[in-house]
Amino acid sequence: MTTLPASAAILLAEIRRIETGRKDARAYETIYGHNEGNLPKPITRMSLDEVISAGPGWTRAYRSSAAGAYQFMHATLKDLKASLGLVGNETFTPAFQDRLGLALLKRRGFEGFMAGTIGRNAFGLGLAREWASFPVLADTKGAHRNVARGETYYAGDRLNKALVPPETVETILTQVKLATGTAPQPSTPSPSPTTPKRKTLMDWFEGLIVNWTVGRVSSQLKDNPKMTNVISGVIRHVLTTFGGGLIGSGLIGDNEIGLIAGAVATLIGVAWSIVEKRLKA
Repeated sequence: MTTLPASAAILLAEIRRIETGRKDARAYETIYGHNEGNLPKPITRMSLDEVISAGPGWTRAYRSSAAGAYQFMHATLKDLKASLGLVGNETFTPAFQDRLGLALLKRRGFEGFMAGTIGRNAFGLGLAREWASFPVLADTKGAHRNVARGETYYAGDRLNKALVPPETVETILTQVKLATGTAPQPSTPSPSPTTPKRKTLMDWFEGLIVNWTVGRVSSQLKDNPKMTNVISGVIRHVLTTFGGGLIGSGLIGDNEIGLIAGAVATLIGVAWSIVEKRLKA
């Protein structure tokens, strides 16, 4: 059994859902326009070369060669075959499609995004260039014209459109950035595949609370577990109320929320230190 990074597994699951409209194993059998019922056999039983060879015919019949869970285009599959050193007789199984999907993520800056060297908007643009159903996260020059936040990168081609709002993509990318470890990758379709467990914004905020409270508040509070819990509760309430909304609206990014958490923790720590000194006086 092969594995995917948990962060990549989360993002690939969302791409499958958005691109095909399916959450189960049928996503891997999809061709453009849900015309897979017209095929003599599912594409998950075809070889890579068979899918590549069928692409031009699908374009003539259905207007696009997009195939599989990640709606691979004919030219994309040919390029992946060459760049990954594939021989062409690989079966187009779910596990193989996931491998190809991960390769596309890496091309579009996934590793840089996870390392913090590529920002959310830039990585979002890479995703929008690869998958037309994804919107751009900021106004930019598209493939055919200038496009606004929320539009597909390919706006103007009379074929593609963004299928999710930019706020949804931003939430997904926040979850992806928080994921760690690896997730199992099935080698065959499962009747009811599951999406890897995701951390919520609340989980993130609570982690920040612990880190910043213990690491930033005065040494006096580190020796006072009761007050540390009180401060953590206050910060949790503040971040939960305002943090998610600010991130979702694009007003702040992943890095800024950590700075805010630290500032809140420090201010409350100073205030409590003053109060405690007066009570002891």
